[in-house]
Amino acid sequence: MPAISEGLPMKVAIIATTLCALAMTALVARRELSTPPDPRTLTVAAETIRTLVSDSAAMIVAQGGPNTLVVFSDYECPYCQRLSGTLDSLARTGRTAVGVRYRHYPLTSIHRSAQLTALAVICAREQGTGVRMHSWLFAEPNRASSVTKHELLLASGTKDTVAFAQCIESPRALQRLGEDVALGNSLGVDATPTLYWNGRRLSRPPTLEELDSLVCR
Repeated sequence: MPAISEGLPMKVAIIATTLCALAMTALVARRELSTPPDPRTLTVAAETIRTLVSDSAAMIVAQGGPNTLVVFSDYECPYCQRLSGTLDSLARTGRTAVGVRYRHYPLTSIHRSAQLTALAVICAREQGTGVRMHSWLFAEPNRASSVTKHELLLASGTKDTVAFAQCIESPRALQRLGEDVALGNSLGVDATPTLYWNGRRLSRPPTLEELDSLVCR
């Protein structure tokens, strides 16, 4: 019995030390999870960078270099609309060192007009007015959520409205849209907007100040 009582304080000390170490580990892990992610951390494979940046299928919204921003977007997404405003503000600062390319990624399960508006931009682009349609859809909050085909036709600015109307219903346009969605799926895109800066995935949409800082790097 005395031997047991002499060893008890040592065991208690060991248990207390172990519990303290576990508590500290949990605290560190909690801090790491609660810390906002750096928007310049996730890197994409080199071959994917070439697909994102060099593929002519991406719609070029703004010319520029040597930096390229690729955006997977949905015209009904309020965060995408906000990002569009941020990019417009960046352009107004006179920064010309960044090119912006858009990829379509309509979240059709929650946005009923997301596919239609993406098809409209694809078809307008065939006639050289894709950027105009893109800008019109993002110009006002919630515009894309209630837009009709007739309104899209009027806003497209296309010369051949019959061809535009036929294009929206065509398997060709749907296939083109599917290519963007497939690319997004292959990259693990599951939300919009998802952005790639020079091939590096940003963990969240950057603010104007962060974009300006990236351009200056």
